Amino acid sequence: MITDTVCIHPVLDTILNLLYVVQTLKNAAAMNISPDLKKWLRYAVIALFIGYYAYSEFQNSATVTQREYGNNRTLISAIADKKSDVQVVAEGTVLKILPDDTYGSRHQRFLVRLPSDEVVLIAHNIDLAPYVRGLSNGDAVRFAGEFEWNEKGGVVHWTHHDP
Repeated sequence: MITDTVCIHPVLDTILNLLYVVQTLKNAAAMNISPDLKKWLRYAVIALFIGYYAYSEFQNSATVTQREYGNNRTLISAIADKKSDVQVVAEGTVLKILPDDTYGSRHQRFLVRLPSDEVVLIAHNIDLAPYVRGLSNGDAVRFAGEFEWNEKGGVVHWTHHDP
């Protein structure tokens, strides 16, 4: 029998719960239960499993969407609170393409205006990641990286995978 199991992944959690129910049904099958009741219990277990799985997948997708794409609250708060070393995922509109920074590690640079009207510099390391081709003023962009506050608003860097 499976009891007191803590699972990180909802699908694994659902499978373990189903196995527990199956084990319970096997124990119930050893008892004298009418065939009609056994049939009804099987359908109930299947319906519960499908419902639970669908609900947990919906919850996960809603959480990821809100955390990653729902809004720019983390970045806006970091700007307002003058914080640095803040991991952000945000979106905005390309305001201006700047010349590439070629001193030291090379960076593609452009300014992004957030829907809340703040402007941040995106410094995308092109020694560690591909150049973003075809980027133009007015393009909608979604980005993730580390925010560093400065007097001009701030910069988002580490927009690439950690090497």
